[in-house]
Amino acid sequence: MCMVHCALQSCALQYCALQYCAELCSAVLCSAILCSVAVQVITEVEEVVKTGVWVGDCFIYTNSVNRLNYFVGGEVITISHLDRLMYLLGYLPKENRVYLGDKDVNVVSYALPLSVLEYQTAVMRKDFDTADKYLPQIPSDQRTRVAHFLEKQGFKEQALQVTTDPEHKFEIALAIKDLQTAAKLAKEAESELRWKQLADLALTMSELGLAQQCLKEAKDYNGLLLLASSTGDRDAVRQLSDDAKESGKNNVSFLGKFLLGDLDGCIDLLVDTGRPAEAALFARSHKPSRMSALVKIWKEELAKTNPKAAESLADPTDYPNLFPELEESLDLERQRDANAPAGVAAEPSALAAAGAEVAAASTPAAATTTTTAEDDVEDDDDFDLDADDLGDGDADGDMNFDDDDEDLGI
Repeated sequence: MCMVHCALQSCALQYCALQYCAELCSAVLCSAILCSVAVQVITEVEEVVKTGVWVGDCFIYTNSVNRLNYFVGGEVITISHLDRLMYLLGYLPKENRVYLGDKDVNVVSYALPLSVLEYQTAVMRKDFDTADKYLPQIPSDQRTRVAHFLEKQGFKEQALQVTTDPEHKFEIALAIKDLQTAAKLAKEAESELRWKQLADLALTMSELGLAQQCLKEAKDYNGLLLLASSTGDRDAVRQLSDDAKESGKNNVSFLGKFLLGDLDGCIDLLVDTGRPAEAALFARSHKPSRMSALVKIWKEELAKTNPKAAESLADPTDYPNLFPELEESLDLERQRDANAPAGVAAEPSALAAAGAEVAAASTPAAATTTTTAEDDVEDDDDFDLDADDLGDGDADGDMNFDDDDEDLGI
């Protein structure tokens, strides 16, 4: 197919790039009207061309707003902004420069590597064998620009090989779903944002192992909890709970222990983080055997700020009449611990259900349980205290003991 390119100023505001097919025209020589179908419009550009010249499939020109541009593959690339009206004199391939002159016969030149034009011309003709020959000749500072050109033409795999910008390369790797290359670039950059982006892509492609690795690198404990609880991976939840505690993400650590049925771990975490009130209320619902010891800790802490309120707290050991169902609760706790596997007090289905709640971004199950425990305490008139007298917890009753406000609220 013979191709002839031309730039036509069809009106005062635009020019057209046309493609001519000689074979198609020769097939209809008997009709001059039908020959018009052999000329096809490639694109229209809303600019006024002052002077221009073709170099291969690239059209170099100056426009009415004093810009030196070149057009290739439907894309207009600006070489320079001119400070006055200038006229294009030509392009010298040996010098890799475009020459322009003004009305006072002043001549200036701008660098435009011939290898870039030849490479882009070969790409437009889809002759990648020829394009690969020109690629080593392209200066390194021009490769990212060429990569953007390839990306706009739809050749993203080639653009990934050409670009020298790590950020651009990472974006292309995500676009073509090249997980290995993206993971390598994320590791080199040591960027949490890149790890999170790669984790999202890995999840959409069901690459759970890679997604877990990315979330670990990004230190996204909430995402790791969602992934581990959704897959029912108890070992991952246990490890996550320990790591979150070391990093100060106490809400995630608490929820991980609760999903595993590690009730003692939940209570110890609450006590270690200065929440003896919440620990005592949690124990009343889930671990009544530890309630008395926790109430003593609660009273000691509360006595430092509000002695009167501390004296109002009832210890189950001293006031068994205020806890009529305590013995029954203790019996149920012993039966549960005796029948459950070693170190496990929660059914696997509960772990998956909790993961669904995390995914729905609803109120965590632990918060609901704590609130229920508080309601049970209010049923006893002698154990009713104002929230302001407790000295712990937020005003709205939510329990959030992380230093980071972005973590899950419990």
